[in-house]
Amino acid sequence: MTASASVPARLIPSPEPGWPQWRGPRRDGICDETGLLPEWPASGPKLLWKTGGLGRGYSAPIVTHGRIYLTGDVGDELHIFALDLEGRVVWRAKNGAAWRTPYPGARAISTYSEGRLYHENAHGRLACFDATTGAELWAVDLFDRFGGKNLTWAMSECLVVDGPRVIVTPGGSSGHRAMNAA
Repeated sequence: MTASASVPARLIPSPEPGWPQWRGPRRDGICDETGLLPEWPASGPKLLWKTGGLGRGYSAPIVTHGRIYLTGDVGDELHIFALDLEGRVVWRAKNGAAWRTPYPGARAISTYSEGRLYHENAHGRLACFDATTGAELWAVDLFDRFGGKNLTWAMSECLVVDGPRVIVTPGGSSGHRAMNAA
């Protein structure tokens, strides 16, 4: 047995507070919050606020640094929304075209790391945004860059950010190349 084989695999948590990526800090769906109700009242939890106009989609929100980030297809475009903890839109940014068929709507959620928000749309456009302002910092078409093509159901990848690296699985003839996040 090699030395690397004797070390058990473990999840490495994001250093960001809250729920900064798909399925939480460790991507395992486990919430470490304390003081939660052991069971909900029959009428359900108290509604604190609600908002609308955030488009169509299937992606979940992330919550970190006092913001809620989520995606939705609005008209012909995919939008990323940053809301405050009262549900008010702080900013919105575009990340390419909306997905029309089959099953129209935004797919993948965003990932937060070191003040930046990363998102891949259904058409393979990967973009990085300033998490405070929503300004686009850079973008790349993964299909062009790695020689791939879209799937029947579209791209729906919840990105992993590891320091200066964004981990994606674009497929294609040169999908093995590394890409730095900076």
